[in-house]
Amino acid sequence: MPNSVLLNCNSYEKYPSSGKYTYLPDNLNGAPLYANCTLGLGNTNPGVGVLQHALDTCYGYNLAQDSVYGAATQSAVRSVQSRLGVTQDGVYGPATGKRMSWPTFSLSGNVFLGCTTFPGAFS
Repeated sequence: MPNSVLLNCNSYEKYPSSGKYTYLPDNLNGAPLYANCTLGLGNTNPGVGVLQHALDTCYGYNLAQDSVYGAATQSAVRSVQSRLGVTQDGVYGPATGKRMSWPTFSLSGNVFLGCTTFPGAFS
């Protein structure tokens, strides 16, 4: 599905999987799971904040977690896309989200477990 027909990720949701969970950008508009939304330059919403947290925690960026998709967030996304072998357009979308690592926590106790991928969320 081309990005031009995808909805904007305007929020985030908790995604549980196999005794652990993460938070993923979502559009909260009834689209299936998290696969049908994008984030890009100029977006300002909680979904951007979740993305910035993942970029900081799992990839070592030192972004301001201000929920604003500015030039620094775009550059970080482009760099991660390069590392993951995804089209380097600086826009977060399903292909990037599926391959990215996300901060992961235990369902019991909310203990940080590290970073992992959640490809099932983007099926």
